[in-house]
Amino acid sequence: MTGDESEIDRLHREMVAGDHARAILEDEQVKAALELLTSEAIDGWEKTGAGAIEQREQFWLWLKVTRRFRDIFQVALEHGEAARHMLENIEADRKADMM
Repeated sequence: MTGDESEIDRLHREMVAGDHARAILEDEQVKAALELLTSEAIDGWEKTGAGAIEQREQFWLWLKVTRRFRDIFQVALEHGEAARHMLENIEADRKADMM
């Protein structure tokens, strides 16, 4: 296996991971769950009194984890898109070299 082949394999894995991430982020149940978690965290945080520091902190952390979950999949999706473009460029270069 050449270095190019291992790079192609890595790009392909990133592309597939990006496709899976897109499917997760676009899944209606996942979208609804993330929206519910976000709204419940914000609502809970807003309804706690200023003196309920631990409760407010828990709601804040809940919100941060929910956003981080979404961000992890978004990054995978973006890396997958970049990998797809790189693979397309590699394929176009190979075809051009064959001419």
